[in-house]
Amino acid sequence: MIAPLSRFRSRLGFAAAALLLAALPLLAQLVVPGAPGPPQQNPSAAGEPSFSADLPGSTLWEDTGLDLQSGDTVAITAEGELLYADAKEPTGPDGYPRGWKDLIRLLPLNDAGRGALVARIGLSAADRPFLVGSSSQFPAPQAGRLYIGINQMSRDVGDGSYHVIVTILKRAARNSAPPLGGAHGGAPFSAVFCSVLEREHPDSGRWGPCSDYIEAPSSDRVPLGAIPRNYRVAIVSGVLSACGGNSTAYREGRAHLRDVHGISVDLIPAPNGSSTANGKTIAQYLKDNYRQDGRKFILLGYSKGAPDILEGVANEPEAAGAVAALITVAGAIGGSPIAELMPVQAQRWIQALSLGECKGDLYSAFRSLRRDVRRKFLTQHPDPGFPVYSISAVSSQSDTSKLLLEGWMLLSIYGQPEDSQLLESDTRFPGGHNLGAVYADHIAVAIPFEGSSDPTVKKLVNHNHFPRTALLEALLRYVTHDLALR
Repeated sequence: MIAPLSRFRSRLGFAAAALLLAALPLLAQLVVPGAPGPPQQNPSAAGEPSFSADLPGSTLWEDTGLDLQSGDTVAITAEGELLYADAKEPTGPDGYPRGWKDLIRLLPLNDAGRGALVARIGLSAADRPFLVGSSSQFPAPQAGRLYIGINQMSRDVGDGSYHVIVTILKRAARNSAPPLGGAHGGAPFSAVFCSVLEREHPDSGRWGPCSDYIEAPSSDRVPLGAIPRNYRVAIVSGVLSACGGNSTAYREGRAHLRDVHGISVDLIPAPNGSSTANGKTIAQYLKDNYRQDGRKFILLGYSKGAPDILEGVANEPEAAGAVAALITVAGAIGGSPIAELMPVQAQRWIQALSLGECKGDLYSAFRSLRRDVRRKFLTQHPDPGFPVYSISAVSSQSDTSKLLLEGWMLLSIYGQPEDSQLLESDTRFPGGHNLGAVYADHIAVAIPFEGSSDPTVKKLVNHNHFPRTALLEALLRYVTHDLALR
């Protein structure tokens, strides 16, 4: 049974555990945010609300008084300096460069420097902080109250202050319809997933309750009517899909949709190459097939397939016009802090799983997943021109396959939750539709290995039991229904 998320969010990577034990008494300092001061609200030049204030070095989280909706475009600028008692020089809002001492500091945002200006939307444990620095412009990834803060521990404060200005540049178009309305009565995605898993049983084998497989399962259930066929469906898989063997995403799910629901699912080829190079192939595929068929595509991008798709449509209006929606599953939207190590991991996987020849350039492929590369792309291309729906995978150390444990432990140094290759926060498309998270490691969420007769594969991919077919069908049901409401 998959461990609930609360059991593993606080687990840290084995490599950092010894250093962090000494800092555990400080954990409580981060639980309660600092008391918010009164926000100063002023109208911007465009007539939208804004926030302007001086944040003293003792600030943890400051309430801006701004309530955002998903997709609102926000700009934040900051200036000033903070000097910490043990630092030789002051820092600005970008924070100090990270060093080894940061491994024993329990910062709100582990992968940003001490003293950096950070923000979050909401104050619950599920609301992830993100880096702002001296200047940032972004679409709000979710609805909620905007808070800004300083990336530091409560007793480790700097002398000085930052002057911060927040402006809402553009309000997103409001959709009065619920995310999944009509006959489904506004049910969340988890209600659709649980309904498919329990009522249709599309995956072979025995399965536990829905709560074993998805975070925050709904108690609601929805009717399962016919799945519309007015869209084409296509999948772009991750790096291993260019290798031999059974390494393409959702093999059983594609067969189920074809045989039971009469829906064919295409596989768009994506060799081991950069997202830019793969994107050109994807764009040409979309244009050619849309001209012939006339139906728009619902695309599913698994892992690296997600940024490959986004790069393909970024500068190709005709290709973007052929897409009705994009679903990302454990998608490398924001990149990975361990991208530089992934080629070595992948070579081990290829040998261990006997995947045969992997054509292309693994190093170019994984360089595309560096965080700086992906974040620069998102800044330059914040709106693909169609809705994006994202589902994350998260796993505990004990529920991660042996093949992926090295990646899990390395990635845990940077934060939690994660799936051994990506932090959950990096799998969300900014301004997109967040469908939640499922309990699976990065391979189990999409690629079937549990049916292998190879004893080596069974030993190394030992946590691959996940209802992938139910997930694929539920995603298609949810998105087609949501599109019908637009």
